Amino acid sequence: MIPGMLALLLPLLTAAAVPAFQEPPPPPVEEATDITPAEAAAAIAEALKGKDSALAEGVIRKHGQIADAVVVKEVGAGLKHAETPVRLAAVEALRFNGNAEALELLLKQKSNKKLLDDPITAEAFAYALGQKRDKRAIPLLKDGLTATGNTHNKVMSAKLYAL
Repeated sequence: MIPGMLALLLPLLTAAAVPAFQEPPPPPVEEATDITPAEAAAAIAEALKGKDSALAEGVIRKHGQIADAVVVKEVGAGLKHAETPVRLAAVEALRFNGNAEALELLLKQKSNKKLLDDPITAEAFAYALGQKRDKRAIPLLKDGLTATGNTHNKVMSAKLYAL
């Protein structure tokens, strides 16, 4: 039984050992602007209230990495946004946000269907959890790791790589 499972997982493990793409470096945090965390959080909240998803995505990408709990909270609202680019920007902002609340918010997303059912955001979510290197993320990363015939599943590869 074990050798058979190993044979099924071996292609996944070798594929996960070398990511299919070169991960981009974290986007630079714009330190030159004189914006307070409260102002950044207000800008994110206001952008998320509007109907312009491109604006919301841009504001999250610009201010979402400011390491402050109030900013993290507002970025977290983007994780449930209807548009994939906004959710992706929120996941990536939390991935590179140094505030401890960013990890806590990511760990609470285990039942966020909008985030987890979308392969693009699910892959980014797995990389974000792996980036945080916290053992509490392991159950979330292990969830759904069953051997299937689809060895090119990007979400599964991201989860294995993150572990």
